[in-house]
Amino acid sequence: ALACHAQAAVIVVDHSGSGDYLTIREGLDAATYGDTVLVACGAYYEHDISLKSGVALMSETGEPGCVTVDAEQAGRVFVCSGADSTTRLEGLTVTGGLSSTTGGGMKCEDSSLTITGCAFDYNKADHAGGDAKGGAIDFIQSSPTISGCTFTGNVVSTEWPHGTTCGGALSFGQGNATVSDCAFTGNGECAYEGGAVYSYGGTLIVQSSTFTENTALYGGGLSGYGVTLVDCVFERNGYNHTRGGGATVSNATVAGCRFEDNVAEFAGGALAHHLCLFTDCAFSGNVAKYT
Repeated sequence: ALACHAQAAVIVVDHSGSGDYLTIREGLDAATYGDTVLVACGAYYEHDISLKSGVALMSETGEPGCVTVDAEQAGRVFVCSGADSTTRLEGLTVTGGLSSTTGGGMKCEDSSLTITGCAFDYNKADHAGGDAKGGAIDFIQSSPTISGCTFTGNVVSTEWPHGTTCGGALSFGQGNATVSDCAFTGNGECAYEGGAVYSYGGTLIVQSSTFTENTALYGGGLSGYGVTLVDCVFERNGYNHTRGGGATVSNATVAGCRFEDNVAEFAGGALAHHLCLFTDCAFSGNVAKYT
C-alpha cells in the first residue's frame, strides 16, 4: 500500500486583495502543518493572532521592513502554545502590542519555535495587579531559538508594591533558550530587573548580541541565573538607583564580552555578579557612584 502525504502549501496573504487571504489571521487559520504563510509587504492591523505549530509565517522579502503587524494596543500581536521547532516567524516587525499581564507583543508557552530577522518595537506588558514580564515576548517553559532580531523601546510596568517588572524585551522561564546576533536598544523604562532580558529558570545562551541604553534597577541590560554570554557588547546601560548597570548575573559564564560606559548608582557599574566565570572580557568607562 502507498501512503499519501499532503503537499505543503504556500498561502499568500495580501491586504490589497491579490493573495489568497486579506489578513494574517485568515492565512494562519487556513494553514496546516508544514505550510508557509507568506505575507505581502505592508501594514497589517491585527492582534492576538495564534501561531500554528509546524507553520512558517514570513514576509515576502524576509526583511522586517517589509511587513509591520501592529496591534494598536488592542492586545498582544501574537500568541503561541505547543509550537514545535519547525514553527517559524521570520522577517516581520511586531509593534503596538499591549498586555495587561505578561508578554506585551507576544506570549509563548511550551513552545520551541524559531524567530529570525524580526523587529519587536514599542510593545508593553502592563500588569497593574501583579508581575509584568516580557515587554516584547514572555516565554514560559519554552525553548525558542532567536536570531538576527532587534528589540527597541519595549516596556514593562506595574503599580508598586503590587508586583515586579522583569525583562523589558524578553523574559524566559524554565526552558532552554538561545539568542544570537540580536540588538537590544532602549528597553526597560520601568523595569525592576533585566532592562532588556530576564531569565529566571532553565538555561539561556546569548551570543554575539548588543545591549545599548537599556534600563532596570537590577541589570540594566540583562539579569539572569545560569546564563552563558559569549561575544556580547553591553554599552551605556543602567541608570540611577541601579545595581549592575550592564548586567546582574549568578552562576554564569561570560566569555569575550565587552562592557563599556555602563552606569550603576550603588554597585557594579559594568555588572553585579555571584559565582561567575569570566574569560577574555574587556571593561572600560563603567561607573558605580557608591560602592
